[in-house]
Amino acid sequence: MEVKKQTNLRFLGVDILHFDMRTVQAYDKDDPPQIKINNNPFYRFADDDKQILFIVNEIDIALEEFFSIRLVAMGNFELGDDLSKEHLSNYIQVNAPAIMFPYIRSFISLVTLNSGRMIPTITLPPMIFQGEIKEYKDKNTKA
Repeated sequence: MEVKKQTNLRFLGVDILHFDMRTVQAYDKDDPPQIKINNNPFYRFADDDKQILFIVNEIDIALEEFFSIRLVAMGNFELGDDLSKEHLSNYIQVNAPAIMFPYIRSFISLVTLNSGRMIPTITLPPMIFQGEIKEYKDKNTKA
């Protein structure tokens, strides 16, 4: 099998911008928790360099009456010079979110594993991103 190196999309890492975990009472049931996950990704380009792409993912995880977690993570990517609009769209809508999600998944698992008995260890399921990821528009910027 031939493997080609991806040269038009370079992953620079994931930054955790915000993390908040609140517990109400210990989850002491034997059943796996039926958590609710809300995933809200958007993208933007660096103000001074349109070849730097940020995918920001706001994730809310909750088990009513027990706990809630809010995480905002930013994936950092560098784009190649000669990208078609089709390739750029594919990177934004599919590749970049898929590349950064395992880091978010790992972070949530490690934090909940090490948080004591109040919250069970949470392993987010693999996700397939569907729908359009919107570009972030600063409310303070005039169009």
